Amino acid sequence: IIITTLLSAIWTATELQWVFVLTKGGPGHASETFPMMAYSQAIGAKALGMGAAVALSFFPLFLVLIFFLTRRMLQTQE
Repeated sequence: IIITTLLSAIWTATELQWVFVLTKGGPGHASETFPMMAYSQAIGAKALGMGAAVALSFFPLFLVLIFFLTRRMLQTQE
């Protein structure tokens, strides 16, 4: 279950095309993911620096998530 959660979080965070094609972030940005938010900041608002900052701010969050889930997975194997 932990591996599935980790992979699902990573794959969901990299999805841009389905959200963009189907809803473009949805009504009131309800279905906006981090890549969609970075895209809309960089391209839509013409603020490339802000778009890059949004994309890079997600990286430490993933590192923490991967660290704790891997640690928990290794503890349950022993």
